[in-house]
Amino acid sequence: SSSSSSSSSSSSSSSSSSAAAAAARAALGEESEDESEFVGFGVQPGEPLKKRQALAPVDNLPITADERSKLVSKAMRYLVMMGNAGEPIKGTAFREAVLGEEYRKKQKVAKTVLDEAALNIENLFGYQLHQAPADHFTQSKFKDSYYLVNKIRDGAHCARVNATDGAATRGLLMVVLSFVYCSNYDNSNHKMPEKELKKQLGNLHKWDSAKATQETFGVSSLQDILDLFVKQHYLVREKDTRADHQKESVLEAGPRAFIEIGRKQLVSFSYQAAGMDVDPVAIQAIEDEQAEEEGGGEDEEGSGDGEEES
Repeated sequence: SSSSSSSSSSSSSSSSSSAAAAAARAALGEESEDESEFVGFGVQPGEPLKKRQALAPVDNLPITADERSKLVSKAMRYLVMMGNAGEPIKGTAFREAVLGEEYRKKQKVAKTVLDEAALNIENLFGYQLHQAPADHFTQSKFKDSYYLVNKIRDGAHCARVNATDGAATRGLLMVVLSFVYCSNYDNSNHKMPEKELKKQLGNLHKWDSAKATQETFGVSSLQDILDLFVKQHYLVREKDTRADHQKESVLEAGPRAFIEIGRKQLVSFSYQAAGMDVDPVAIQAIEDEQAEEEGGGEDEEGSGDGEEES
């Protein structure tokens, strides 16, 4: 059964890679200017959304009700500010910025304030705070990372969210993630050498004009774009050892991509943007991976084995 699973994974990855290439040409404007087929972030068909439960009262907090209210308001502003900037929210930075020296060492205060602020934001705006999945991303830099994610499914809402100055960057992000996740480089780990990714993107779009790149994507080079995606935790960059024992930079989908976009959507995007029917074998392979994770199977992407690169 293991060889059969490997064979279907290889087959689905190969067809997904072709679809990703076609999607890239469409997203980069090489074949079509129609953006209507692109899927909005946060829309994950078939994946039920988990609404944060109401908080239980916390007794014996070492702060007054007025202090608690002010800290929660401050936390909400901080979370929304970081979310709007696309920045990962680090627990240490949160405690320093919101609680400061006066409150951050007081028992139960940090967790209570963070949970209450997250619940208020979800009830008001429909955004959810998620922690990086520790069982899948074991690197230390993700240990205390959170992401504010838009989980509203309404199509009109997603279209408005995507119709901003950052739409081109989000479209390119989907292309990059599709290339990486559907790569044939390592079928079991969904990784791609950074050099190969740049080559593929270079074949689809000219990146030699720093001015044009700046005007379209807000940064001056393809390298800057990839560095931004790594900083935002959409991508993970590590050093891998090739068969000839040489080290190379390798990229894989990061925790924010898994939480905010989802594996099924990455594969579906590749096919739909290319005008192709989604391969059920590719979707089944993802569902098998998810079932293995939920069943406590072996760690699948070996993300802790690589050598972290900032």
